[in-house]
Amino acid sequence: MEIQYVGANCRQGVSEKTGRPYTIAEVLYMIGDDHAEKKSEDGSIIWRYTAFGNKVRSLPVYPSKLSAFEKVKPGDLIQVALEPNPENPTRNFVVGLK
Repeated sequence: MEIQYVGANCRQGVSEKTGRPYTIAEVLYMIGDDHAEKKSEDGSIIWRYTAFGNKVRSLPVYPSKLSAFEKVKPGDLIQVALEPNPENPTRNFVVGLK
């Protein structure tokens, strides 16, 4: 999958709510953002979304693979390798760069 890289990060800690440890690692990338609006059947506007530039999305990454992104610069177009999440095969994990 080709993405326009923004950054990569990893947060680790213990949940104040549950007391369980957590690790959340992600690769951030940008995609174009467009204006949108939804109209009712009579043509009146229900909602309007105005956007300029890009918006940021994220993909989960295995924390052990995070260092692969150390030298990638924000804005670079990169190819990431994906594998199904073993706990939820409908989602993917980034496993590195291609």
